Amino acid sequence: MNYAKNCMALALGGVLHMQSYLCSSPSPSRGAGGARMLATVTPLSQTHSPEKIPAVYRALSLGMGVTEVKEALKKDSIFGYRGERDVSLLMSENRILIETTGPHFIARSWFQFYRDRLYAMTFKLNTDAIDYYSVYENLCKKYGEPHKLSPRVALWEDASTRLVLERPLIIKYIDIRAFNEQLSARDTQKSNAEKDRKRFVQGF
Repeated sequence: MNYAKNCMALALGGVLHMQSYLCSSPSPSRGAGGARMLATVTPLSQTHSPEKIPAVYRALSLGMGVTEVKEALKKDSIFGYRGERDVSLLMSENRILIETTGPHFIARSWFQFYRDRLYAMTFKLNTDAIDYYSVYENLCKKYGEPHKLSPRVALWEDASTRLVLERPLIIKYIDIRAFNEQLSARDTQKSNAEKDRKRFVQGF
């Protein structure tokens, strides 16, 4: 159970703290390499109208139920899904995490559920087989320039879906509504806990 908690904390923490990477816009002073990359990619993303930010990767779609995700993983060997041994339940939050280890291009995958619906897919790619720039270039061609960009994170989003590319090489698909609901719920829990603490102290 401690292992399941650690896995959930790492995966969920990566999603919930992602915004800390995006607090500043990129600066040319970051280095000539970053400037050259942006200068090269910009024309590529302007060759056609950007596509809609996807909520789907292969047969997996944000909003799917737990059983649907399990069945989709069984049918796609790229994820290396081994069945129930890859499924964890964090009892304290009653949330399910599916973590898989892939055989080649995808080194590890995390599938996170909120109210039994898939709200985040995280893929750690194999840097021996795939490079960051190739993925960044492809995303720019399809979805245009990132809405937010920092030395560590590139982010594309619309009203419902957020697509994130992180260094060294991680891709995330996030349901924005479910993500924001969790942030709100956490804020409420913290507020209630603080009220309980004050009432306890005042009781003496």
